[in-house]
Amino acid sequence: MKPDFDVVIVGGGPVGLAAGIQFARQSIRTLVIEKKCFPIDKACGEGIMPTGKQLLTQLGIVQNLSPLHSHPFKGIACYSPKGTLAQTNFVEGEGLGVRRTELSRALFTCAQNTSHLELLLQSKVIGIENCQQKAFVHTDNHKISTSLIVGADGLRSSVRTLANLNGKISTLKRFGASQHYCIKPWSHYVEVHYQPGIEAYVTPSGEEQIGITFLWNQAFYTPPLTGKDLTIGLLRQFPLLKERLQSAKPLDKTQTIGPLHRTVSFPIANHVALIGDAAGYLDPITGEGISLGLLSASLLVKTTSPIFLLQQENTKELCFSQKKLKPFAQLIQEKTRNYYLTTHFALMLSRYPILAEKIMLDFSRDPDFFAHLLSVNMGTAHLLGKAPHKMIQYAFWLMTCRRNLPIKIESRNRFPRQ
Repeated sequence: MKPDFDVVIVGGGPVGLAAGIQFARQSIRTLVIEKKCFPIDKACGEGIMPTGKQLLTQLGIVQNLSPLHSHPFKGIACYSPKGTLAQTNFVEGEGLGVRRTELSRALFTCAQNTSHLELLLQSKVIGIENCQQKAFVHTDNHKISTSLIVGADGLRSSVRTLANLNGKISTLKRFGASQHYCIKPWSHYVEVHYQPGIEAYVTPSGEEQIGITFLWNQAFYTPPLTGKDLTIGLLRQFPLLKERLQSAKPLDKTQTIGPLHRTVSFPIANHVALIGDAAGYLDPITGEGISLGLLSASLLVKTTSPIFLLQQENTKELCFSQKKLKPFAQLIQEKTRNYYLTTHFALMLSRYPILAEKIMLDFSRDPDFFAHLLSVNMGTAHLLGKAPHKMIQYAFWLMTCRRNLPIKIESRNRFPRQ
């Protein structure tokens, strides 16, 4: 007997909706379950790298974004604690700053108009059940059978927990806060301002608005103010930004998120696959969150849709064993390797002002090499593809600093052999 749906995706964020749209366009019967109403907002840097923008363009999403709530950017501009500026353009083309609510709206509209895709809103998943030939998703009001359960429900993934795929509890306690202001973007770049233990990210997110996100390490920085005054206190660390935003009107309340680092024991189980932040996450410091999430959704569809399509041609029930999902897990580990390396590197800059000063000065003198590292972060260039002697020099600086690093940072998800 056929299941109710071929795929049930838990989580209606950008990654979950993107996966749902792609599965459905392959005529695969798909259900997306979301506990909230659309559009959905969250604390987020909102800068989408060129690779992520390309994936959204392929889905037809970028074309339907309002310029009032989206804005292109050319590259990254980093400021060291002493004010040294390192700026470069992306080799891959422009990135895109977009309000999270606008991205959610555009994806939701697309999903509503996609055949073979259904949405179940304001419904919470409370259990999953694995049988030999199919799986069941239990919500507060439904029991739904499916061949594949996809966890796209973020950092605090219920699917990851219910499938016993959580990794070790992290010792890295990084938190984030974001807020939007009504002001014309003053730069065609995403600005990253470093201070010891904390960074500020300014993203152009519309014709007359910017978003500012703060990330800090609890071990090295404590916000002086909390609650509704959190952003006011965080801005004290960044006098330049505080001055720029002096007369700008806040457009919303401060949103917070954290701790950010999450590990998984494995991104798959029988009838279960994790994508996006649910599949493990180190930190948003390099801006790859949405892009990597969209990539993981595409990889899952790419590796599983041929199996679904083959099954449609015969009458046998489809069983998505862990073995059948292993190619997806291997691709995820391969595609996220650069992200973990460059994110670890960026976290070290945040921890050590002297190191940040050295690196920013070097980047300012050689913007092409800075652009190369951004490409490495996006997975479009090889780490040692340019100026390997510089990488050796950076590695020496990093090793010198790590001798005094009191917190161990997992440089990547270490999945066990299956």
